Parts: sequence; C-alpha cells; structure tokens
Amino acid sequence: MDDFTPTNTKLQECPPEGSAWRASSKLPPTPNQELCSCMVKSLGCVAKSDVDTKKFGDLFSFICGGGTDCTGINGNGTTGEYGAYSMCNPKERLSWAMNAVREAPSLPLF
Repeated sequence: MDDFTPTNTKLQECPPEGSAWRASSKLPPTPNQELCSCMVKSLGCVAKSDVDTKKFGDLFSFICGGGTDCTGINGNGTTGEYGAYSMCNPKERLSWAMNAVREAPSLPLF
C-alpha cells in the first residue's frame, strides 16, 4: 500500500447531455422529512398505513394518469424538473395525489 501511487487524481466530469446521456445536471431536492410531514398533516385525506406498496404504481397511474395534475409530486431526471414534494416517500406522495384528485371537480371520487 505504501508503494501505491495513483495516476489519475482528477475528478471525472459528467458527460455532456446528448443522445447517449440524457440526464440533467440539476439535482433533485434534498429530502426534507419535516416538509413532507407538515404537508401530510395539512391534508384532509391520507393513505392508510396498511396500503400495499405493490399497489402504489396502479394508484398513481389511476390518479395522475386520469387528468389530475401531479406536478407537485413528480420528478424528471431528464429535464431536471422536480415538484415541491417529489422528494417525499411514496405514501406521502400518494396522500398528496389523493387530495389533488378530490379537488378536481371533473374527476369522480373513489
């Protein structure tokens, strides 16, 4: 180990955005449990603690794919666009989405 001499000490740069690398250099928001907890406490409808996490994908597809604006919880690593609550855990984001669909008058309640 004493004889080891590194030959490459310069940090590598991210590749430029293009067809081979479509990730944005804008990082997602830092997780903030205080913000997420406060958001959930403000909601009128919260996902039950026993909701099977395997069903989250279908629930998000139903709510957000049905015309509800879910930009507040979505994140896009390609464009670098992140909603204010995109860093929250899936149950917290599901609770947010359930409230968003309740506020959309053109969508049926479930």
